[in-house]
Amino acid sequence: MRLADNRRIPRQLGEIEVEILGRRATRLIVFAHEGEEALVGVDTLEGLMLEVDPTEQALRPVPFALAL
Repeated sequence: MRLADNRRIPRQLGEIEVEILGRRATRLIVFAHEGEEALVGVDTLEGLMLEVDPTEQALRPVPFALAL
């Protein structure tokens, strides 16, 4: 994987079925090493049609998908 600071680190990829706020999908995941913080990435949030509400510090459903 290439990080935002351009460093490359070895990581394994996989697939997992995730469910958040009643929305379910199969998404690609990156396996972290022990001691690294787990997080939900933007790919998973977009795939589940969820967005972050920074004011409420919560996730909320997106009513429709945008196509470009």
